Amino acid sequence: MITKIKLPEPINIIQKYIEKWDGTFYVTGECICTLAMTSTKPFHYNIITSLPVMVFGELFSFLQDEKKNSSQSMTIYYSQYNFHKLKDDFLPDNLIEQYSITISFDDKGYLDNIDKQSFSIDKIYWDGTNLHRWEEVIRDFNDNKIHITKDQIHQIKTNLLELMKLSRYQVQYSLNDTDFIELDDQFIMPESKDLKEEFIRIMELSKPSQCFELLRKQNILQKIFIELLEGYGVVQNIFHEYDVYYHSLSACDSANPSEPFIRMAALFHDIGKPRSKRIVAQEDESSKNVFYDHENIGSRMTYKILKRFSFQHNTIKKISKLVRLHMFHYTNEWTDNAVRRFIRKADEDLGDLFKLRVADRLGSGKKDADSKALQYLEKRIQIIQDIDRQLTVKDLAVNGNEIMEYFHLKAGPVIGQILKHLLDKISEDPSNNQKDILLNMCKLWLEENNIQNNIKILQK
Repeated sequence: MITKIKLPEPINIIQKYIEKWDGTFYVTGECICTLAMTSTKPFHYNIITSLPVMVFGELFSFLQDEKKNSSQSMTIYYSQYNFHKLKDDFLPDNLIEQYSITISFDDKGYLDNIDKQSFSIDKIYWDGTNLHRWEEVIRDFNDNKIHITKDQIHQIKTNLLELMKLSRYQVQYSLNDTDFIELDDQFIMPESKDLKEEFIRIMELSKPSQCFELLRKQNILQKIFIELLEGYGVVQNIFHEYDVYYHSLSACDSANPSEPFIRMAALFHDIGKPRSKRIVAQEDESSKNVFYDHENIGSRMTYKILKRFSFQHNTIKKISKLVRLHMFHYTNEWTDNAVRRFIRKADEDLGDLFKLRVADRLGSGKKDADSKALQYLEKRIQIIQDIDRQLTVKDLAVNGNEIMEYFHLKAGPVIGQILKHLLDKISEDPSNNQKDILLNMCKLWLEENNIQNNIKILQK
């Protein structure tokens, strides 16, 4: 039996604060199971206390900016010796140690309902001194199987979220599959925010594919993520070992678990293939599947799916963009201008786009991570970016004052936008850096942006 639980420093800080206010302190569920039964350090922690949220204003400075907070729970993270409220779907990726901490302000409700929890993993808890409800966990791990009573089966089979959690626990703790539990026709569909949280937990597994496969075999995947299942059995070209479904899972597994945007983009990147599938005849009278425009179809599907899961707009926008841009095909024929257009299109997601391509290659089952074409493109991008960084608006053959005088414009943000536009243009083609050409570009830009301010008609 484990008699001592070693908690990370942020949890110890919260415990001391709660004890100072004579509140109850419990750390519950899978984080305690992971600490007690494995050598893994958990990422998520669940704390339950009797104290109300307003008591934590001294510890959590962000609460002082909120006029009224009567939340039953909140999720925070710890960084640089301070706690921060988690506002995005994922933690910032620049943290050395990452902890997501959910605090619930209702200890009585937790203890009263602990026996209603479906799994032993959710019942175990630590009160700061002693471990409680550990016996069932020990039994499950010794038997390498999560034991479920008949009453619990009746409860679980109507709860889709609990069945998802069961599959994840089996993968997370390397336990044998529990006897098949068929989802009841009258099952409860989880709230979108709960579905999102469980989906994120699945994506944090070492191999999410194992959990998705369990969900597919239990006919659960079709209830929550039918779009992924559409790729099952859809054959690809000779460069892919797997069908669309298994390729998507393999690409997802190949992405770094600590980079959630890339990992989710890897799962979604080919989701548009089944709906774009066309069968074309070949010269030898055989046929093959082609998937024209699947990246754009998939991007729109990704947007709708993530919105259905209640992901935040910045998450939806970024992952949809990565899916849309993943089909770039670099050749030595790309001009410098073509490379610059690619850089502008990817913008701040350029590095992530390359990482997605690596996951895509590894997920094919026939390629390794290295690609000479990708390596050469990265080198060309670096060279071009170094050159472009040396150019400034001072290098333009026309300045802001000349533009204002020529087009009768007033000083303001528009002038800065025009100069940036001109700088982009000469970055593409330095030969355009001539006063008459630049003024013509200004005229076109003003017209395209519908800025009518006594624009002088240029004479040839």
